[in-house]
Amino acid sequence: MDDLAGAGSGTIMIVDDDPMTRTLVTGSLEQFGYQVVQAADGAEALNVFSSAGPSLVLLDMKMPGMDGIETLKKLRKLPNGKMVPVIMLTGLADSDSVALAAAAGATDYVTKPINWRLLGQRIRHQLNVKGGVD
Repeated sequence: MDDLAGAGSGTIMIVDDDPMTRTLVTGSLEQFGYQVVQAADGAEALNVFSSAGPSLVLLDMKMPGMDGIETLKKLRKLPNGKMVPVIMLTGLADSDSVALAAAAGATDYVTKPINWRLLGQRIRHQLNVKGGVD
């Protein structure tokens, strides 16, 4: 994620039911100065979002219980929920899944396995658009 070097400002929330994905993403982002908060499922994500006020959310699309689409729809109804960029992280690369995520309010979409350079570029772009990075 060389594209994040020197970029780290703001809090990023990673929502994924896979602990290894959360750990890898957290480690990568923290080395560039981002504060990272985690949630293992949709319900926890809504609570963490409300308390942490992240600058950006990385959200898994397929999770047990409340999936990423339902989580995103509920997140968008929270205070500041419409203002925060949400990048979907998923193994689903078909056009229907991309369209579903966009219709639910996703800002961007990155497929797994994660291309770290691409993810870094997308995060940096979204935070620049939002005004979260100088």
